[in-house]
Amino acid sequence: MNEISTIRPRFGRIVLALEPSFDLSALKVRPASLQLVGPEGSWQVEHKVMQLLVVLAKAEGAAVGRDEIVDVCWDGRIISEDALNRCVSRLRKALQADPRLAVEAVPKIGYRLKILEEAGAVAPKTNPNTVTQKPARSRWPWLLAGAVAGVALIAGGVALYTRVQPRPVTAVQSWQIMTSEAEGTIRPALSPDGATLIYSRGRSSLDLYMRSTRDGAPVRLTSDSGDEYSPAWSPKGDRIAFVKSDETGAPCRIMVMTIPGGAAREAGRCVIDPGTSLSWLDERTLVYADRTAPRTIRRIRTMDIETGATADLSRPREGLADQDPQVSPDGRSVLFRRIKSVGVDELIIHDVRRNAERPLINDGDGVYGLAWTRDSRQVVFSSNRGGDPGLWVADVNRRRAPQRLSVGLMAFGRISADAGDQIAVEIHNQRSRLEIALPDGLRSVDPAEAMDTDPDVNVRGSTAFISNRSGSPELWVAPDGGKAVRLTHRGGGAMYDVRWSPDGRKIAFIAVDGRNTDIYEIGADGSGLRRRTSDGKAKANVVWGADGLIRYIHDAADGSHVMRVEADGSSRPEPGGEGWQVMRSSPDGRLYGWRREDRRLWVLTPGDPTPREAIAGFRMQDPYWVIGRDGVYFLANAGRQAGLRFRPWSGPERELRRLDNVAWTSDVAIDPRDDSFVYANTGGEVRDIGLFKLTR
Repeated sequence: MNEISTIRPRFGRIVLALEPSFDLSALKVRPASLQLVGPEGSWQVEHKVMQLLVVLAKAEGAAVGRDEIVDVCWDGRIISEDALNRCVSRLRKALQADPRLAVEAVPKIGYRLKILEEAGAVAPKTNPNTVTQKPARSRWPWLLAGAVAGVALIAGGVALYTRVQPRPVTAVQSWQIMTSEAEGTIRPALSPDGATLIYSRGRSSLDLYMRSTRDGAPVRLTSDSGDEYSPAWSPKGDRIAFVKSDETGAPCRIMVMTIPGGAAREAGRCVIDPGTSLSWLDERTLVYADRTAPRTIRRIRTMDIETGATADLSRPREGLADQDPQVSPDGRSVLFRRIKSVGVDELIIHDVRRNAERPLINDGDGVYGLAWTRDSRQVVFSSNRGGDPGLWVADVNRRRAPQRLSVGLMAFGRISADAGDQIAVEIHNQRSRLEIALPDGLRSVDPAEAMDTDPDVNVRGSTAFISNRSGSPELWVAPDGGKAVRLTHRGGGAMYDVRWSPDGRKIAFIAVDGRNTDIYEIGADGSGLRRRTSDGKAKANVVWGADGLIRYIHDAADGSHVMRVEADGSSRPEPGGEGWQVMRSSPDGRLYGWRREDRRLWVLTPGDPTPREAIAGFRMQDPYWVIGRDGVYFLANAGRQAGLRFRPWSGPERELRRLDNVAWTSDVAIDPRDDSFVYANTGGEVRDIGLFKLTR
């Protein structure tokens, strides 16, 4: 290794979950768990840092070019020089535990990993907390004896503290699939002793099932009409609470059932919301999420299951909702998710005794599930941090940044933990393709093994959509009958609400950058990308008006409102858009929408600030609809099988066809040339539950 080799080794795509562990000098490298293990312990590194380490290690001392690194670690995306430099700097920092390892820069080429041949070539680093002392003189034996006794006492205290306070969770040790059923399984609840799993399952409606985590067939617990979901075990593990909802959209009912074999009874009802999630504060008190009045922010509340009495726990002043509460095992804290905007979540910890809250994580990533570790010192959560889905762990005292527990190969949802080191997690099949519903069948827009969502079609038949086929959500365009091309290279963050301009030359979309949610505009050929808003506030339902200006809905604490983006980038309220929750535009640029408490379809005509009812008495339940030339196309009972229906401006409603496996997380569109309906087909989406064993 005295001469630098400039041979560029060729690598395929580095999939860390499939890379075997290997030794590197005094370190053990575990790519699948993003873990380095040395003589003094183990530590986590970031996903890109581990990819870089694996690439350099595979080169066996040869220099790896910068372009080669970008091809492998960033999938060839265009990145800044600073991004690569930061990754190299973090790798060097991660390898400091072994002084024989060095990441060297090779001028005009790239980098190589060098292992010094002699251990003595570099002096080992000294712990800055270590103090070197001279030997004690023999004439002070009593002082030496006292010191020995003191050390023994301290050692005993440290050992006792270690037994009381376990080491932090650092990785996933192993995992297994617990459910694999055609209907899909969601909302897991793991019993405190880890022996029993309760979850929801069903097609047309959800019922609760129970099974052992070791073996045995599932046992059905509920069979009533409506949906039963969000089970939560009591602290003693002898009861569950769960949520019951029906198809009318009425406030949900909160039920309690003794396990096993007890009858369910109603403990109370939500005030406004048709659904929620639960956790036990103590043996008599539940925490859940609900709104206390129309046009208010959803908050965390408590309910006495004996009296039905309720009270507010959180008092949000901003954001869209507080939800998904989880009580810590010691009962002192309630963790919940505060939704700032679509794809932007904060994790908040509420101190029960002090009645005060503080943010745990507020850097702008989406969070889908969360749970406490058994010592109440860490939080495990599923998130898209870093641009791809994965499991993460965060220290409650924020002593370090959140650490990744798994690589981003699977999409995770809700999480439940037992009193040990096991968690049950929803595992989602994140695949969908865009389909065009034609009179004689279906045609794919541009099939790929990816998650394609939020389509919109322009006047020339080109479909713009969001896809993760490059590894993170990006904007793509597929010409009519042609191959899709990528227009953006953001490398992470949520994107949604894709809309073509009326002339088909520009595309507007919403993207999340850190904690900010704004509207962007780009040309059909990928040129001219610019940010159209800069306030960072929550936004949804982007449309173009007849005047060529962009509109969107802003949902705030004082209610929602249609906003108009002026030419200078400022946003102003649209007259007549008060209280609108869902909005679409027609081919001629008129605005259609419904209000939160009124699902009638309203229309705003340019120049007239007074909305009028578009179709007398017509109401829709689901936000999967689009305006055509002659009426409204919409999906009824969106889900595994939905009915594509059409309601003309005058005349009776009719069903056009049945559509299987409709993705309920995606938008829908029509081709303005012939009103062909475009939607996302999950291809048989699968939702299973996995049991993960954590290691410390």
